[in-house]
Amino acid sequence: MKRIIGLLMVVGMMVGVGCGGDKDSPTGPSNEVTKGADGQTLEVETEKWDNGNIKVEFQYYRDGGSVIKHGWYKEYYESGKVEWEVNYLDGKLEGKSVEYYESGKVKREGNLVDGKLEGKWVSYYESGKVFIEGNIVDGKREGKWVGYDESGEVFDEDIWKDGECIEMCEGDE
Repeated sequence: MKRIIGLLMVVGMMVGVGCGGDKDSPTGPSNEVTKGADGQTLEVETEKWDNGNIKVEFQYYRDGGSVIKHGWYKEYYESGKVEWEVNYLDGKLEGKSVEYYESGKVKREGNLVDGKLEGKWVSYYESGKVFIEGNIVDGKREGKWVGYDESGEVFDEDIWKDGECIEMCEGDE
C-alpha cells in the first residue's frame, strides 16, 4: 500500500492542470485570478503535442525575466482530454488538484496549500469507486489510510503519523 499511496505524494509527477476551462472539464474556468501578485497582467502559455492538440496551458506573470505560474494550470493527454488541473499562486501549487483518466473520470483529487499536499486525498478506480483515501497534514500522510478493492471491500488499512506508518503496516514495502 505504501507504493500505491506514494503515488499520491508525488505532486510533481502529476501532469499539472488548472481550473480553467473547456466544456468537458468538470471544474469549469477559474475567473478569479486575473492579476499577478503586484498587479501584473497575466499571460497564457500553451505547449502543443506533435498532433497539434494542447499539451500544457497555464497562466503566469513575469517578474523581471522570470516566469511565475499564477492562476489555472492544465495538462492534457495527447488525445486532447484533460489529464490534470490545479491552480498556482505566486509559483506554488494552491487549492484543489484533480487528476483524470483519459476517459474523463476522476483518478485522484485533493488539496494543496502553499505548495504542499493538505487535507483529504482520494484515489479512484476508473469505475468511479474509491481505491485509496486518507488525510495529509503539511505534506505528510496522517491518520488512517484505507485501500478498497473494486467491490468496495477494504483490502488494507494503515495508521500514519508524520509521514510514517505506525500501525497495521503489514504487507507494506
